[in-house]
Amino acid sequence: MDVENKVITFCGIEGGEQQAGNTLEYISLEPESEYKDIPIALTYNTGETETVNVSFTTTALELTTKPSKPVSATTAILLAETNMSDAEVSCGFEYKRNDAPEDMSGTKVYCPVASGQMAGRLKNLRDDVYYKYRAFYQSAAGNMYYGDWQYIFTGDVAVEFDPVLYTYTATAVTETTATISGYALAGAADFTEQGFEYWAESRTDGTIVVNSEHFFVQTSGISMHATLTGLDAGTVYKYRAYAKVGEQYYYGSEQSFTTQGEWVEPEEQGIEDVPTNDVQSTKVQKILYNGQILILRGEKVYTITGQQIH
Repeated sequence: MDVENKVITFCGIEGGEQQAGNTLEYISLEPESEYKDIPIALTYNTGETETVNVSFTTTALELTTKPSKPVSATTAILLAETNMSDAEVSCGFEYKRNDAPEDMSGTKVYCPVASGQMAGRLKNLRDDVYYKYRAFYQSAAGNMYYGDWQYIFTGDVAVEFDPVLYTYTATAVTETTATISGYALAGAADFTEQGFEYWAESRTDGTIVVNSEHFFVQTSGISMHATLTGLDAGTVYKYRAYAKVGEQYYYGSEQSFTTQGEWVEPEEQGIEDVPTNDVQSTKVQKILYNGQILILRGEKVYTITGQQIH
């Protein structure tokens, strides 16, 4: 293999699980901190592996708790803005009654980050009680970082909010599989169904897929993930996050990915016609195939999978 074309195909923290591609996202670090000589394991398309040491300094954490949005007498959406990556998982909101003792810990709920936004749906609130909440981030070492407190009161007339949906870029795309992810935050009403819709759009040879069948895969939670299987090689697929409330559908933006490999037109399946000049009345076979009884005559041999009927 040409060494000049050597590229990184997998990478990861030394001793840990590697991930496909040449980009490694290291999460749950301390903000504004210097990290020196972190060992990173690399695997190349040549099969070679090596370990390199990298050093970097993290930036300051931005974490701003935004005013809540009450959506019913017992439910409110909690909001925050941040510069954390969408890959971060150690973040969310802490909440408690406003009249609770200052040194009393609140309840923590974890929420994903979506394009610099954090959102959570807090239910079972009392409409005669004031609550307060704040965004938080917890590092791998257990250190806590907080935004300022904001307040919740659901006793006023609730405003109806539509769901919020995002569709993210696909990952781990192979010839027949792909992993897709998205974000789905319910509004005033709970989702009755949520997940992803996907369909084949075209082939890598330029052929357009006419009347492509749309498929749905159901998931749950605010942060949604699904691995699609049984895909065609060399095919461009489109997909989008969706959610359903009653009979009403809501969608995220459309994204696309292209499976690896080359598209190959499948061979047509069927029963070969028996030429008239090969038909003889001396040999007759009855075959049960796909629910139909087929009668084959003549000396010519036809291979058909099925059950022979006597």
